[in-house]
Amino acid sequence: MSRNYKIFILVLVVLLSLIGGIIGGMLVRSYFLNSSFNVPLFGDINLGGQYQSGSLVISQPKKVIVEQDDRIAGVIEEIKKDMVVFYKKKSTPEANQKIEAVDAVVKNYYSPSDIAGEGMILTSDGWIITPLNIANPQDFTVISEAGDIFDITEAILDKTTNYFFVKVSANNLAVAQFNEKLDVSNGQVVINLNNNIVDISYVRSARFDTALGGVKSSETYYNKIKISQENFERGSVVAGLNGHIFGLYEKDGLVTPMYQFNQALTTLLSDKKIIRPTLGINYLNLYDLKGEDDLEGILVSKNTGGVFVTKGGAADKAGILLNDQIIEMDGIKINAENSFSEAIQGRKSGDNIELTIVREGKEQDIIVMLE
Repeated sequence: MSRNYKIFILVLVVLLSLIGGIIGGMLVRSYFLNSSFNVPLFGDINLGGQYQSGSLVISQPKKVIVEQDDRIAGVIEEIKKDMVVFYKKKSTPEANQKIEAVDAVVKNYYSPSDIAGEGMILTSDGWIITPLNIANPQDFTVISEAGDIFDITEAILDKTTNYFFVKVSANNLAVAQFNEKLDVSNGQVVINLNNNIVDISYVRSARFDTALGGVKSSETYYNKIKISQENFERGSVVAGLNGHIFGLYEKDGLVTPMYQFNQALTTLLSDKKIIRPTLGINYLNLYDLKGEDDLEGILVSKNTGGVFVTKGGAADKAGILLNDQIIEMDGIKINAENSFSEAIQGRKSGDNIELTIVREGKEQDIIVMLE
């Protein structure tokens, strides 16, 4: 057998292998994907049939996937700049304590085993929020993504959310951008980041009521964001593809929206402490109930302890009674989009609010000063 003939056979085998691979790929896409997922053999991918209304067409799907990957990678890098890491502070050796040679080299450095948790930068001058328990700030060192090292000067617990607001002496820190309350929608893709572990999920419910149908308190937030993944650490950052932070992960797929921290941070900056407004009402959302007629607002109701208003609180002083129906606050209707507790927590202590109530079939307005 001549040398040229051998080369011809080898080239022929390679070409047949390539042709077989192409035909096999076409058959898989044509038979399996087209029959199961309506993916065409050539051209655009039309996902319109997967939705109740409208259409979604992906042109050049390979290009879309590559661009999406690049976009996600860019967002992750931006988010990391807004994060800090808390390390367990290394103890200073006593003057007469013998230090091993290796310890002398690394004594001023921190390793991954020293990590206690993470935090997100809120202000350029050093306010940080973290789920970590910082009851003893002297036990921690804070290191930014840029490698700057800080000691903690203040640590204040927000008892409503159980997060710590921590202050370090810094200037010009990178500050995270936060999503507005109405900038979250069902089906939106979100990025979850914690300890350099990244997951992609989507929003199942932009406004998930954690106490649907139950008696609530005017001092508690109930609306969370519900996402598809449920295996993250508390305090993990959840962000959109625009790089804006949606909120901080809690548990069971629930995320605390960033706007629920606004009041705490505002009073922290102005009054050097966290002050949340209190009204002192327990209530039932009437608009959650289904029946022949649509009901409005909320109904002042007893909780499991038999309490409907806090004795001596703002609502009690204003004369709010059991079974009062509150339909508006400051002229804004109370409904699923404008929940009562969020309306209260959006104000500050000392504010006067006007409540429109229905009592024994008659509508009236009551002025209440929040405490």
